[in-house]
Amino acid sequence: MSPLLPQLAEKLASGFTLSKQGCFLWATASIIREFSAEAEHVDPSTSTAVYQFFEQQALTFLRALSDLMPEELPDGKPMYLVRDSKF
Repeated sequence: MSPLLPQLAEKLASGFTLSKQGCFLWATASIIREFSAEAEHVDPSTSTAVYQFFEQQALTFLRALSDLMPEELPDGKPMYLVRDSKF
């Protein structure tokens, strides 16, 4: 799996950048969990690369979040209720 990590990271990063879909962040979290420094039998350089990937994804997420207006932020309500609300 380790040889595929750079390609996988690139696909996840570009997928999230283009779509802003949370599934790419979920997959990123899975990679971090499996290849972090606390995982067994993981080379330290792999863990370092995984953390750098996490940092890149976090920055992309925060940039995307800062581009949204407060009214556009999800608050747990379905969007059709927010749009049709009289408040």
